[in-house]
Amino acid sequence: MCDDVHVLPPVDAPLVPAVRGATPDDLPAVHGLIRESFAALLAHMPGQREALEAAAEGAIADGDISVARFEGEFLARRSAGFWVAEHKDDGVIGCIGLKPDGEDAELVRMAVASAARGQRIGSRLVAALVEFARAAGVAGVHLTTGNPDAARFYRREGFAVVSEFQIPDGPPELKVFRMRLALRDDAAERAVR
Repeated sequence: MCDDVHVLPPVDAPLVPAVRGATPDDLPAVHGLIRESFAALLAHMPGQREALEAAAEGAIADGDISVARFEGEFLARRSAGFWVAEHKDDGVIGCIGLKPDGEDAELVRMAVASAARGQRIGSRLVAALVEFARAAGVAGVHLTTGNPDAARFYRREGFAVVSEFQIPDGPPELKVFRMRLALRDDAAERAVR
């Protein structure tokens, strides 16, 4: 037996952000992420600053992520939810929401801080949402995005483009994608009934 044991120092693994259910206390950070995500759309929609800022502020002031509506929209409904990715040192760095829509549910308010992109945080948020949706018996998750970078991300996560369209009287450079991820085989589901 050798008494000459060398212990290596621990290797510092990168800290993985925790994904957890959001609370109303997270709303200031979520609002910041939403403002940042709308500002990022300016790269794809030059000349639309006022419209994008108005859309972000509308969602924050009286939309589904407003202080007044957040709990009723996401926390008090059985097949709805809202999650955040939180880093020990950086706080909330990502968010995503799910709202019931018939047999499906809608993915809403996905945002990841620009400084945290490329670390698979968006994938972890989508995975948490999909796991919840499956457990709730949701047939599929759909979303609408006008951000081509987001559309590419969702394709990598398994979503399929259902339709593409231009907004009437909207900027010609804006293409909107409707996408869906099937969570159960609807034909097999109907056969069981």
